[in-house]
Parts: sequence; structure tokens; C-alpha cells
Amino acid sequence: MLNHNITFEILEKIKKADCDFSLFDGCKKILVALSGGADSCCLLLSLASLSCEYGFSLYALHINHGIRGEEADRDEAFCRKLCNDKGIPFYCEKADIPSLSQKEGISTELCARNVRYSLFEHYCSEYGFDSVAVAHNACDNTETVLFNLVRGSSLKGLCGIPPKRRLCEKAHIIRPLIYVTRGEIEDYLAFYNQGFVTDSSNLTDDYTRNFLRHEIIPSLKKINPSLESALLRSSKLLSMDSHYLEGLALCKESFKVSELACLDRCILSRIIKNMFSTVSSVMPEHKHINALCDKIYEYASKPSTNFCLSFPDKKKACVQNGILCFKEDKRDKNDKKDYNILLKEGINIIEGTDFSVFLSFDKSIDFAETITYNNEIIYKKYTTDYLYSDKIPDSLFARNRKPGDTIFCNGINKSVKRLMCEKKLDVDDRLSLPLICDIETGKIILVPNVAKKDDFCDDGKANSCVCVAIYRR
Repeated sequence: MLNHNITFEILEKIKKADCDFSLFDGCKKILVALSGGADSCCLLLSLASLSCEYGFSLYALHINHGIRGEEADRDEAFCRKLCNDKGIPFYCEKADIPSLSQKEGISTELCARNVRYSLFEHYCSEYGFDSVAVAHNACDNTETVLFNLVRGSSLKGLCGIPPKRRLCEKAHIIRPLIYVTRGEIEDYLAFYNQGFVTDSSNLTDDYTRNFLRHEIIPSLKKINPSLESALLRSSKLLSMDSHYLEGLALCKESFKVSELACLDRCILSRIIKNMFSTVSSVMPEHKHINALCDKIYEYASKPSTNFCLSFPDKKKACVQNGILCFKEDKRDKNDKKDYNILLKEGINIIEGTDFSVFLSFDKSIDFAETITYNNEIIYKKYTTDYLYSDKIPDSLFARNRKPGDTIFCNGINKSVKRLMCEKKLDVDDRLSLPLICDIETGKIILVPNVAKKDDFCDDGKANSCVCVAIYRR
């Protein structure tokens, strides 16, 4: 028979969650995410009964996603009446999730989640809520752990649903029911004869989570009837391990590859994720992290080799001069950025690249006072080379590097690509750096700051000189 024990048990589990995870620390105003389902109704009523003891005021927010037509309107009306009956201030927001998800090209489920959390942040900022309480429970945690396990998740994924996490600068997401099972929630509502609404989409196995809920978990509970408690215990222990490893990764401030290569892969992979999170909100896949780890360990035996690896969100991981960093990947496989332009004295802008070429036949020119871009003097952004010859070509032209390019220097033809690698030029620069050529012969006479054709070196006999400055705009 149902009695007050179920109320006592649920409230005690909420108090234990608060004790373990400091859920209500500093809480003055809590906003409950109220869908009208059993879980959120239980959350609202149980927190209402604890509000005086903990000294917080309670509010509710219902979001009508506009997905289920009249059923969604029914849910909204139910939530409004429930809050009016209990004297709890009620907010409601409406969103056209089907249209918005189609416009953004994402699933309705992901779109609805994005809208919810965006509204949570807005309400905390606008009305001063310090916490948003959501109704995830022990069964939801079980589903999450199993779902991530089947997907081959990392340790972090097996930590389950965090009972408390930061939402924005001054507010947290809290999950007071994290120790409460769905069966206990239903018993609690039955004891108080409290109705709730049912989302019809939760009654089918169309989604992976529902398949786990209705098919897999009942089978696993035949092996261990206390499955939820067991996985909560495992999640808590794994969270402790994950938190410790994350702490070690965050302590690493040097990104010298020689030092990174000495680290265990579990720390190195976390450092890479942390670094990537500073340049992108996209989560890299395991294959990207693993490939970069392999390259870093390989670098330990070949420290002179620079490399770049493509990452999601048009980013790339680069090792240059022994330092790991992430950059924008400007290379476009469909855009070769080929160019071939005649050079005139003065400034020559190379369209489609970051480079410009400045030519002068006055060797004594003061580049710091002469080279400007957008009326701004360019300081320390250029490299200067001098071409010496009795006969400076009447016409010079600049082009980008092409496969098989060579330059005759030190008595032999050398590969331009190899020379650039030896000079440790950035990969993007190797593709777009202006090569100075003689229009009569078509030969490369200067690879700026890398190599110069023998015929144009200073032998003390040349009567003419041309100054070539390459700079970034």
C-alpha cells in the first residue's frame, strides 16, 4: 500500500543529491522546466515541499514546441492549471520547432534542445534565476550510460548525466531527481492522486532511447534488479576518475610537441580536445584525436618534420617549429589559387592570397617608411631579398608554386617544395607564396627568404640591383 514513505524516500534522495553535488548551494530562485510529464510534475511538487526548508522560491517554465498540434496545446493548458492550483508563478514560451529545424538543417530533437537551453539562459539572465531544475532521473542516467556505451563513447560519456553543470555565467542546470527511479516517481504521483500528461512519441520505439527503455533495460534488470543504482554508482566513480584526468590535462600549459609526446595518450587526447575547444564549438571525432596523437608520438622520432592534419569546422592541427597549434584551414580543394601576374615597380597585390610584392630599384630605400597598406605603415611584416645582375630582366612576374618546380642554386637544381619544407614554411604559405620569375626564360629566380638563383647572387661585380620585399597585408 502506498503511504508517506514514498514521499519521505524521494525527499531524502533529493537531499542526498544536494549533499553529494551541492545542488542548492546559493540558490534563491529556481526555475523548473515543466513539460507536464510525470518526471517534471514530481520535480515541481517535491521542490515546492522543500522550498521553505532550503529557502528558495520556485517558478515554472513550459515550452510549447509546436510539434504535436492539439496535444502540445493540451500539455500547455495542463501545466498552466497545475501551477495556478499550487500557487507557483508560471511562464510559457512557444516555438515552431518543425520549421526552425528544417531551416537550420538539424533534427527536430536537437533543435528543440537548442531552443530549450537558449530560453533557459535568457530567463536566468533576464529574471535572475540562479538555477534551472530539469527532471532527469536515475532511469534517464541508465539510458544515457547504455546509449553511450553502445556508441563506443569515451570515459566522459560513461559518466552519465551530470547532476549539476554550469549553464551560463551566474546559473546552473541542476537535476534533483538524479537518484530517483521512474517507478518511485509514478508511486509518488499516485499517492497524491496527481495527474500528468503523456507525450505520445514516448510510447513508441522510433527512437534509440525508447528502444533501450522498453526492450533492453527490462532484460538487463533480470540480471540485476538494482540496475539504476549500480550504474549510478559506476557513473559516480568514473566521474571522479574523469575529473582527475581532466585536471591533469588542464595543468599542461606548454604545447611543445617534444613534451606532449612524453604524455600518456589519455592525457594527450584531453589536451588536444581542450585546445580545439578554444577555436571551435564542434566536438572532434575520436579518429581526429587519435590521428593527431599518432602524429605527435611519431614526431618524437622525427622532430624536424612539420605537419598539418585536417580537423572539423574548417580547422587544422599544425606542428611548426616544434609547437602544436590549431589554425583556420584556408585551403580549398576546389580552389587552387593559381596566379601569374606581371610585376611593376612599387606595390603589387596578389589577389586571392595574403601576400603583396614590393619592387624597388633603389637599394637604399627605407621599407619601414615606404611600404604601406590602407594608409598604415607595415612594420616587421616583410622579408627582403636583393637580386643582383648586370642585366636585370625587363619584366619580372610572380606566380604560385607548381608540382615539379626547381630553382638553380648552389650549382644544382633543387626542388622548391623540398626547400620550403627545410625552411619550415607554413603549409598554406607553400601553396601561395609568390615565386619571382624571369618572363623571358620562365625560370624561377627567387623563392623569397628561401633560395635565390645563382645568377642573381651578389658577386661584387653586378651593376644593377632590384629590391624585392614580400609582405602580408
